Amino acid sequence: MSMNNKQNAEETRRIYWSKQMENAYRFMSQMLEYPVEECGESLVFLPEIVKLEGLSVKFSTKKHTGKHERLFYLRKRLVEDFIAVSRELNDRGWILKV
Repeated sequence: MSMNNKQNAEETRRIYWSKQMENAYRFMSQMLEYPVEECGESLVFLPEIVKLEGLSVKFSTKKHTGKHERLFYLRKRLVEDFIAVSRELNDRGWILKV
């Protein structure tokens, strides 16, 4: 690759990633319009509920940021939907991966 082609490729990458960062910044700025308020809802440990329901769900074993164990919790009011989706996938012969 010639020096001119390398410079063009580098400039193309720089432009692309600059746009991606600008888009991400705009998105995050828009999200700040929706404040997070803690509701005190309890959490449910998904691997336990999956086992109790007799479902097949695959949970990632890859460590988060390379060193931390993953935590698979979901707000209690969302668990019923999670179970329904998992069951429907299992009925089709598929397994949900989380």
